[in-house]
Amino acid sequence: GTEVETHTDYSSVMDGEGQLPRVGFRQQVATFAAMFGPNVAAAMYASLGAFYVKNLGRPAFYSAMLLCLYLPFSVVVFVQEKADAFFDRKFSTRDTYYVRVTLMHFVVILVAVVWMLMPQSSHGVLVIGTCIGTVVGASSSSAKQLSAAMDPRLTIVATIGACAANVQPMIVFFFLGFQPSASLSQFRLAVTYVVVICIITGISLNFIFGSDVFTKAYQRLSYDVIADQEIFENADSTRQFTETEPLLPEHAKDGVPPWVWIWCTMTGILAG
Repeated sequence: GTEVETHTDYSSVMDGEGQLPRVGFRQQVATFAAMFGPNVAAAMYASLGAFYVKNLGRPAFYSAMLLCLYLPFSVVVFVQEKADAFFDRKFSTRDTYYVRVTLMHFVVILVAVVWMLMPQSSHGVLVIGTCIGTVVGASSSSAKQLSAAMDPRLTIVATIGACAANVQPMIVFFFLGFQPSASLSQFRLAVTYVVVICIITGISLNFIFGSDVFTKAYQRLSYDVIADQEIFENADSTRQFTETEPLLPEHAKDGVPPWVWIWCTMTGILAG
Protein backbone atom coordinates (compact mmCIF):
# COMPACT_ATOMS: atom_id res chain seq x y z
CA GLY A 1 0.00 0.00 0.00
CA THR A 2 0.97 3.64 -0.35
CA GLU A 3 2.25 5.34 2.76
CA VAL A 4 0.53 8.68 3.31
CA GLU A 5 2.51 11.57 4.74
CA THR A 6 0.53 13.00 7.64
CA HIS A 7 2.95 15.59 8.96
CA THR A 8 2.27 19.25 8.47
CA ASP A 9 4.42 21.06 5.93
CA TYR A 10 4.70 24.80 6.52
CA SER A 11 7.07 25.50 3.65
CA SER A 12 4.31 26.91 1.44
CA VAL A 13 3.46 29.65 3.94
CA MET A 14 6.98 30.58 5.00
CA ASP A 15 8.74 33.59 3.59
CA GLY A 16 12.08 33.62 1.82
CA GLU A 17 13.98 33.42 5.09
CA GLY A 18 12.14 30.34 6.28
CA GLN A 19 9.97 32.22 8.75
CA LEU A 20 6.21 32.09 9.17
CA PRO A 21 4.48 35.29 7.96
CA ARG A 22 3.15 37.73 10.53
CA VAL A 23 -0.48 37.41 11.52
CA GLY A 24 -2.58 40.18 9.97
CA PHE A 25 -3.74 43.03 12.19
CA ARG A 26 -7.38 42.70 11.12
CA GLN A 27 -7.29 39.00 11.92
CA GLN A 28 -6.02 39.74 15.40
CA VAL A 29 -8.65 42.44 15.96
CA ALA A 30 -11.42 40.15 14.74
CA THR A 31 -10.29 37.28 16.95
CA PHE A 32 -9.97 39.48 20.03
CA ALA A 33 -13.35 41.14 19.47
CA ALA A 34 -15.11 37.84 18.83
CA MET A 35 -13.94 36.43 22.16
CA PHE A 36 -14.10 39.67 24.16
CA GLY A 37 -17.70 40.85 23.75
CA PRO A 38 -19.77 37.80 24.75
CA ASN A 39 -17.36 36.77 27.49
CA VAL A 40 -17.74 40.17 29.14
CA ALA A 41 -21.42 39.31 29.58
CA ALA A 42 -20.60 35.92 31.08
CA ALA A 43 -18.01 37.43 33.42
CA MET A 44 -20.39 40.18 34.53
CA TYR A 45 -23.12 37.67 35.32
CA ALA A 46 -20.76 35.46 37.32
CA SER A 47 -19.37 38.48 39.20
CA LEU A 48 -22.79 39.63 40.39
CA GLY A 49 -23.26 36.60 42.63
CA ALA A 50 -22.67 38.53 45.87
CA PHE A 51 -25.14 41.20 44.76
CA TYR A 52 -27.88 38.63 44.28
CA VAL A 53 -27.04 36.68 47.43
CA LYS A 54 -27.28 39.91 49.42
CA ASN A 55 -30.57 41.06 47.89
CA LEU A 56 -32.32 37.71 47.56
CA GLY A 57 -31.13 36.38 50.90
CA ARG A 58 -30.21 32.94 49.56
CA PRO A 59 -26.55 31.96 50.09
CA ALA A 60 -26.81 28.96 47.77
CA PHE A 61 -28.20 31.07 44.94
CA TYR A 62 -24.74 31.77 43.53
CA SER A 63 -24.19 28.06 42.88
CA ALA A 64 -27.45 27.96 40.93
CA MET A 65 -26.31 30.98 38.91
CA LEU A 66 -23.06 29.29 37.93
CA LEU A 67 -24.87 26.08 37.04
CA CYS A 68 -27.26 27.95 34.74
CA LEU A 69 -24.36 29.82 33.15
CA TYR A 70 -21.87 27.03 32.52
CA LEU A 71 -24.06 23.98 31.93
CA PRO A 72 -25.68 25.39 28.75
CA PHE A 73 -22.24 26.54 27.64
CA SER A 74 -20.96 22.96 27.73
CA VAL A 75 -24.10 21.52 26.15
CA VAL A 76 -23.97 24.00 23.26
CA VAL A 77 -20.34 23.17 22.51
CA PHE A 78 -21.23 19.46 22.41
CA VAL A 79 -24.27 20.05 20.18
CA GLN A 80 -22.24 22.20 17.81
CA GLU A 81 -19.78 19.39 17.29
CA LYS A 82 -22.64 17.17 16.13
CA ALA A 83 -24.77 19.70 14.23
CA ASP A 84 -22.39 22.26 12.73
CA ALA A 85 -21.76 20.28 9.56
CA PHE A 86 -25.50 20.05 8.83
CA PHE A 87 -26.05 23.81 9.08
CA ASP A 88 -22.83 24.61 7.24
CA ARG A 89 -23.95 22.38 4.38
CA LYS A 90 -27.46 23.83 4.33
CA PHE A 91 -26.67 27.55 4.66
CA SER A 92 -22.94 27.75 3.70
CA THR A 93 -20.00 28.07 6.04
CA ARG A 94 -19.76 31.83 5.56
CA ASP A 95 -23.37 32.51 6.58
CA THR A 96 -23.43 30.18 9.56
CA TYR A 97 -20.21 31.57 11.02
CA TYR A 98 -21.48 35.10 10.49
CA VAL A 99 -24.51 34.23 12.61
CA ARG A 100 -22.53 32.39 15.28
CA VAL A 101 -19.65 34.83 15.61
CA THR A 102 -21.13 38.25 14.76
CA LEU A 103 -24.89 38.21 15.25
CA MET A 104 -24.54 36.54 18.64
CA HIS A 105 -23.08 39.81 19.94
CA PHE A 106 -26.37 41.53 19.17
CA VAL A 107 -28.29 38.70 20.82
CA VAL A 108 -26.17 39.32 23.95
CA ILE A 109 -27.18 43.00 23.76
CA LEU A 110 -30.85 42.02 23.70
CA VAL A 111 -30.43 39.66 26.64
CA ALA A 112 -28.53 42.32 28.61
CA VAL A 113 -31.24 44.93 28.02
CA VAL A 114 -33.91 42.52 29.24
CA TRP A 115 -31.69 41.69 32.21
CA MET A 116 -31.41 45.35 33.17
CA LEU A 117 -35.10 46.18 32.91
CA MET A 118 -36.78 43.07 34.28
CA PRO A 119 -37.67 42.56 37.97
CA GLN A 120 -34.67 40.91 39.61
CA SER A 121 -36.39 37.74 40.78
CA SER A 122 -34.54 34.50 41.39
CA HIS A 123 -36.19 32.65 38.51
CA GLY A 124 -35.67 35.52 36.10
CA VAL A 125 -31.98 35.79 36.96
CA LEU A 126 -31.47 32.07 36.38
CA VAL A 127 -33.21 32.28 33.00
CA ILE A 128 -30.91 35.15 32.04
CA GLY A 129 -27.90 33.07 33.07
CA THR A 130 -29.10 30.20 30.90
CA CYS A 131 -29.54 32.53 27.92
CA ILE A 132 -26.10 34.06 28.40
CA GLY A 133 -24.45 30.66 28.76
CA THR A 134 -26.14 29.39 25.59
CA VAL A 135 -25.25 32.40 23.48
CA VAL A 136 -21.69 32.74 24.76
CA GLY A 137 -21.07 29.03 24.31
CA ALA A 138 -22.18 29.16 20.67
CA SER A 139 -20.27 32.34 19.91
CA SER A 140 -17.01 31.53 21.71
CA SER A 141 -16.63 27.99 20.37
CA SER A 142 -17.26 29.16 16.80
CA ALA A 143 -14.86 32.08 17.23
CA LYS A 144 -12.14 29.68 18.36
CA GLN A 145 -12.76 27.43 15.36
CA LEU A 146 -12.63 30.39 12.98
CA SER A 147 -9.45 31.82 14.47
CA ALA A 148 -7.68 28.44 14.44
CA ALA A 149 -8.68 27.95 10.81
CA MET A 150 -7.24 31.36 9.87
CA ASP A 151 -3.96 30.79 11.69
CA PRO A 152 -3.28 28.51 14.67
CA ARG A 153 -1.32 31.32 16.30
CA LEU A 154 -4.54 33.31 16.62
CA THR A 155 -5.67 30.96 19.38
CA ILE A 156 -3.30 32.93 21.61
CA VAL A 157 -5.17 36.14 20.73
CA ALA A 158 -8.47 34.36 21.41
CA THR A 159 -7.25 33.37 24.87
CA ILE A 160 -6.11 36.92 25.57
CA GLY A 161 -9.53 38.21 24.52
CA ALA A 162 -11.31 35.83 26.89
CA CYS A 163 -8.94 36.63 29.77
CA ALA A 164 -9.34 40.37 29.19
CA ALA A 165 -13.11 39.93 29.28
CA ASN A 166 -12.92 38.14 32.62
CA VAL A 167 -11.32 41.13 34.36
CA GLN A 168 -13.78 43.71 33.05
CA PRO A 169 -16.26 43.37 35.95
CA MET A 170 -13.51 44.24 38.44
CA ILE A 171 -12.72 47.41 36.49
CA VAL A 172 -16.39 48.37 36.24
CA PHE A 173 -17.06 47.67 39.92
CA PHE A 174 -14.03 49.74 40.92
CA PHE A 175 -15.09 52.83 39.01
CA LEU A 176 -18.75 52.52 40.04
CA GLY A 177 -17.93 51.73 43.65
CA PHE A 178 -20.17 48.71 43.23
CA GLN A 179 -20.83 46.57 46.32
CA PRO A 180 -23.24 43.75 47.18
CA SER A 181 -25.50 46.38 48.75
CA ALA A 182 -25.47 48.54 45.59
CA SER A 183 -28.66 50.12 44.33
CA LEU A 184 -30.63 48.93 41.32
CA SER A 185 -29.43 51.95 39.32
CA GLN A 186 -25.80 50.99 39.94
CA PHE A 187 -26.58 47.45 38.88
CA ARG A 188 -28.08 48.73 35.64
CA LEU A 189 -25.03 50.88 34.99
CA ALA A 190 -22.80 47.84 35.40
CA VAL A 191 -24.85 45.81 32.93
CA THR A 192 -24.92 48.77 30.53
CA TYR A 193 -21.19 48.26 30.15
CA VAL A 194 -21.93 44.84 28.63
CA VAL A 195 -24.29 46.46 26.13
CA VAL A 196 -21.73 49.09 25.11
CA ILE A 197 -18.92 46.55 24.68
CA CYS A 198 -21.04 44.19 22.59
CA ILE A 199 -22.22 47.05 20.38
CA ILE A 200 -18.59 47.95 19.67
CA THR A 201 -17.44 44.38 19.06
CA GLY A 202 -20.54 43.49 17.04
CA ILE A 203 -20.19 46.47 14.72
CA SER A 204 -16.46 45.85 14.35
CA LEU A 205 -17.00 42.21 13.43
CA ASN A 206 -19.81 43.09 11.03
CA PHE A 207 -17.41 45.40 9.19
CA ILE A 208 -14.59 42.82 9.17
CA PHE A 209 -16.87 40.02 7.98
CA GLY A 210 -17.65 42.14 4.93
CA SER A 211 -14.00 41.97 3.88
CA ASP A 212 -11.89 39.05 2.71
CA VAL A 213 -10.23 38.45 6.09
CA PHE A 214 -11.97 35.12 6.69
CA THR A 215 -11.97 33.78 3.13
CA LYS A 216 -9.21 31.22 3.70
CA ALA A 217 -10.79 30.16 7.00
CA TYR A 218 -14.14 29.53 5.27
CA GLN A 219 -12.44 27.32 2.71
CA ARG A 220 -10.67 25.27 5.36
CA LEU A 221 -13.77 24.92 7.53
CA SER A 222 -15.86 23.78 4.58
CA TYR A 223 -13.58 20.86 3.66
CA ASP A 224 -15.55 18.36 5.73
CA VAL A 225 -19.05 19.54 4.82
CA ILE A 226 -19.01 19.26 1.03
CA ALA A 227 -21.45 16.44 0.33
CA ASP A 228 -21.22 13.72 -2.29
CA GLN A 229 -17.80 14.56 -3.68
CA GLU A 230 -14.17 13.98 -2.94
CA ILE A 231 -12.78 17.43 -2.34
CA PHE A 232 -9.13 16.50 -2.86
CA GLU A 233 -9.36 14.52 -6.09
CA ASN A 234 -9.62 17.47 -8.49
CA ALA A 235 -7.18 19.76 -6.76
CA ASP A 236 -5.25 22.19 -8.91
CA SER A 237 -1.92 21.16 -7.42
CA THR A 238 -0.42 17.92 -6.21
CA ARG A 239 0.04 17.30 -2.53
CA GLN A 240 3.55 17.90 -1.26
CA PHE A 241 5.47 15.07 0.34
CA THR A 242 8.45 16.38 2.28
CA GLU A 243 10.48 15.38 5.25
CA THR A 244 9.09 16.84 8.45
CA GLU A 245 11.22 19.60 9.92
CA PRO A 246 10.72 21.48 13.19
CA LEU A 247 9.68 25.11 12.81
CA LEU A 248 12.22 26.47 15.31
CA PRO A 249 14.88 23.79 15.80
CA GLU A 250 17.31 26.14 17.56
CA HIS A 251 14.82 26.66 20.40
CA ALA A 252 14.67 22.95 21.19
CA LYS A 253 18.27 21.91 20.68
CA ASP A 254 18.77 21.51 24.45
CA GLY A 255 15.47 19.75 25.10
CA VAL A 256 12.07 21.19 25.94
CA PRO A 257 12.18 25.01 25.48
CA PRO A 258 11.85 27.04 28.74
CA TRP A 259 8.72 28.81 27.50
CA VAL A 260 6.85 25.49 27.51
CA TRP A 261 7.36 25.12 31.27
CA ILE A 262 6.43 28.76 31.86
CA TRP A 263 3.26 28.31 29.81
CA CYS A 264 2.29 25.13 31.67
CA THR A 265 2.93 26.77 35.05
CA MET A 266 0.89 29.88 34.27
CA THR A 267 -1.93 27.79 32.83
CA GLY A 268 -2.03 25.73 36.02
CA ILE A 269 -2.05 28.85 38.21
CA LEU A 270 -4.81 30.54 36.23
CA ALA A 271 -6.91 27.38 36.00
CA GLY A 272 -6.48 26.62 39.70
